[in-house]
This record gives sequence, structure tokens and C-alpha cells, in this order.
Amino acid sequence: MVSIAVEEEMTNGGFIKEAELCKLIREGLFEADAMPGIPAFERCKKRLALIELLDKDVIFEAFRRKETT
Repeated sequence: MVSIAVEEEMTNGGFIKEAELCKLIREGLFEADAMPGIPAFERCKKRLALIELLDKDVIFEAFRRKETT
């Protein structure tokens, strides 16, 4: 689902942003946690890249709970 082959197929089809998301999910979730030998700093960088993409253009204030009086 998020393999390199899927990423390449998305890129070849012109779905650049979708391919980037595929890559960041693969690297930030699967590889960062499952691949042995990756230094802790590199694991953090992979996770952070995914978090930053998911956090981009999100306005959290829009979901603030309305206070009742």
C-alpha cells in the first residue's frame, strides 16, 4: 500500500503530492519503527517529516470547543 513501487506508480501518473505522502507514511511509520540499525536521530527525523506534512495547513482553532456560559 505504501511501497516504493506504489510511490513510483503515483509519481509516474502525475500524483506527486500523493506519492510524497506515500513515501512519508512508509518512512515515518513503518521504516522508522521497524528497520533495525537506524540511529535514533534518523528515526525522529523520519517521524517529524510525516508529522509536519500532516500538520501543514491545519487550523486547529477551527476545531476549538465552544465554551458555554
